[in-house]
Amino acid sequence: MALARRALLEVRVGARSPRETMLRLVIVRVGLPEPMVGFAVHHHGAFVGTPDLAYPELRIAIEYEGQHHRTDKDRYEDDIVRRELFRRAGWLVFLVTDRTLSRPQVLLGELEALLVERAEGSGESAKSDG
Repeated sequence: MALARRALLEVRVGARSPRETMLRLVIVRVGLPEPMVGFAVHHHGAFVGTPDLAYPELRIAIEYEGQHHRTDKDRYEDDIVRRELFRRAGWLVFLVTDRTLSRPQVLLGELEALLVERAEGSGESAKSDG
């Protein structure tokens, strides 16, 4: 019963894949701030996209790239355009693949460094309060 309660506390509406959820949980369980799920990015009033996970205050989009992002030509082309739109809107896109997810210490070290770097420029704190 305790496991079910914990699972319910960790559910977030809007997650589009089990890997996105796994990535979010890995991030949170090491004490980094929880990224938002389903945050819609707009720039000059135009919709840019909804990254898999986001730190809106730092303009960091985290995108999980499964194999279909590489093997589906249309998806691959769309991803390039999408990343450019995020870049033009002032967002940094942090890409995660199965390989990087399988090495969580490296992944989290890179993400934490990025959070610290972006927070220093914005005055935000990169470590979670809770």
